[in-house]
Amino acid sequence: MKKVLAALLSVLLLATMLPMSAVNVAATTVTLEEMRARAEAMVNYEWIPSQDIAVWNENPYNGKMYFPQGETVRGIPYTLFTSEVVSWSLCSLAQYDRVATTNYSTTAFCASVNAVRTGPVYGSCCADFVSEVFGGDFMYGEAPRYCNVGSIQRSPYGTTTYGVKACDIEAGDALSNTKGSHIVWVGEVTETHFVIYEQTPPVARKVTVSKESVNADGFLVYGDLIYSIVTRNNAYVGEPENPNLIEDDAYDIVTEFKAYPCVANNFEVKRSDLTTRYGEIYTTDYCTIHKVYTNGWCQVTFPLDSGGTRTAYTPISNFVSNPNAEFVSFVAKEYIDLYSTSTLSNKTYRIYPDDVCYLVGSVDGATQVFMPMTGKDYYVLGWVSTDELNVPEELGVCGDVNGDGYVNNRDISALQQYLTGWDVVVNESVSDVNDDGRVNNKDLGLLQRYLNGWEVELG
Repeated sequence: MKKVLAALLSVLLLATMLPMSAVNVAATTVTLEEMRARAEAMVNYEWIPSQDIAVWNENPYNGKMYFPQGETVRGIPYTLFTSEVVSWSLCSLAQYDRVATTNYSTTAFCASVNAVRTGPVYGSCCADFVSEVFGGDFMYGEAPRYCNVGSIQRSPYGTTTYGVKACDIEAGDALSNTKGSHIVWVGEVTETHFVIYEQTPPVARKVTVSKESVNADGFLVYGDLIYSIVTRNNAYVGEPENPNLIEDDAYDIVTEFKAYPCVANNFEVKRSDLTTRYGEIYTTDYCTIHKVYTNGWCQVTFPLDSGGTRTAYTPISNFVSNPNAEFVSFVAKEYIDLYSTSTLSNKTYRIYPDDVCYLVGSVDGATQVFMPMTGKDYYVLGWVSTDELNVPEELGVCGDVNGDGYVNNRDISALQQYLTGWDVVVNESVSDVNDDGRVNNKDLGLLQRYLNGWEVELG
């Protein structure tokens, strides 16, 4: 017991010597690479015991029940004593480096079982390990370390989701088993396996787990236990966006929008490299499209079976039936029902009179429409009966520059603004009223003569 008290005193002195910045600084964001580097540092950390140290709970190290004196040990040792004796002793890997070879005990009193256990005092448990990997606020908040699984799950610095299937696990996630007895960190997800980092007896390690290691319900099975609880670091900024993804200006007028898929079958989505599988969208999923790119892809957020959402990438043609069509503005004259699919069988919203919508293509008597959401900063993409629009299915009457279904002086004004460089949306295909392949002042003059009653023809 005297050794334990001495150890506590030495750690208290160390804590008082730590610079204030180490305690108060909290990272605002953290990348996968930063977390992976911390995990690698702990599983590859090398230290040399100055005496034989009994391993925790008789978990052998290289066939021995102790860490041999004078021999290099790779990996921070496992111990529960950080939570039961000196819960805040390991504030960083750098601090562990200062105490690894001098401050440990072959025995220590364990409060949870009211007995003495063998093992090093200075090491980390599984939750300490994840705290160190997450970094940032996880390490330097009001409680600098989280020394049990439950405290990490309840932490204000992370978001915990239950019932997460193996197919929904992402790199950067911390996985807990359903017993609440262990937590690990996922450093990489490939087509075939998970790369897992963990603090486990006798030392921290890195292992590979096959994606085929799942139960009948699709949950990951590791070490004979089910892992269906995921805690994600709130400071994690996620994967970087592909610099080759250039936004398509044609979609700027609708900013982001919500939509159901317009295809007949479920489809895979990808990571930002546009190659790695990152889930599946069902035809019944209500999704949010954030960005559309010039290469025909889009960034989309979709719901997961286990709850929550995920953001990935897929061709925009999975949502917009005619993605290359020009947007045609349309002002509703009456109420028009909006449907989720071109079959017009599932009504979702209603377009109101005077709503300025955008038409983007027709299929078998149904027209796809961007409808503005009142009081919101996004549109909803749906389908209406083409007959209710009172415009032809080809979505444009020659001379209907503003796309409201009529040819009148409003079209003159819209064309004038367009030709003088105003930021207005016009249907260029019907603005070329003299049909010479260009939209210019000749079209404006012909349209003016037509509306003044001259005997001229448009188109």
